[in-house]
Amino acid sequence: MRTTSRQISFALTLIVIALLGTTLGQDAVREELFRDATAAIGEAREVQANLLSPKHFGEGEKLFVKAQDRFDKGDKLDQIRKDLAKAIEEFKLAAQAAKLGQVALKDLLDLRSEVLDSRLKMQGSKEFNEAEKKFQQAAEKVEKEDVKGSRGPAKDAAKQYRKAVITVLLRDVIPDARKKLKDSKRTLTKAQYQQAESSLKQIEKDVKSQSKVEFSVAELSSKIISRIDALF
Repeated sequence: MRTTSRQISFALTLIVIALLGTTLGQDAVREELFRDATAAIGEAREVQANLLSPKHFGEGEKLFVKAQDRFDKGDKLDQIRKDLAKAIEEFKLAAQAAKLGQVALKDLLDLRSEVLDSRLKMQGSKEFNEAEKKFQQAAEKVEKEDVKGSRGPAKDAAKQYRKAVITVLLRDVIPDARKKLKDSKRTLTKAQYQQAESSLKQIEKDVKSQSKVEFSVAELSSKIISRIDALF
């Protein structure tokens, strides 16, 4: 009996439908299986547990990823459920620790937010990364309910965040403004150029004067950038 092209096409269609059905079925199983753990991750992130409870949140993520890998490999669902149950527990512990951290490290959190919200390119800089390490040390202390022990690292982190701001202003922002001023020299009168150059030197002096005091990051960065913008 000959196999017609129509029969072949029909057979292929049935195979595709079967494969699609299997894929859709797997997606439904995955969604149901991971629903509670995904919700736990979201709840933990809402209270900044990834930042304030690095140990518990990190362990939860490892278990969650492990469960995903097991699912993709077709491992037994019972084992996947066990991994996810452990992950959920870690995320819950992380959320609890984060709530304590939001109180114990409130001033440091506010300062960090000011740094990140400024118009300065802070993330990735060596100085900012050092401040982040100090922040993590403070968070790890709070995670262990050692609020008193977190004060030292928190104080160091605050100093380092401010130092990072000063460094970026002096190393990047002001030199960039100085270069921009030189590039604009042709469009300025001699008096205008000298005035702008003098103002820039004063801005640099003002930034340096803040290096040994506790200043508002939001206020300083905003004022300095506004003063530089006004030169052009």
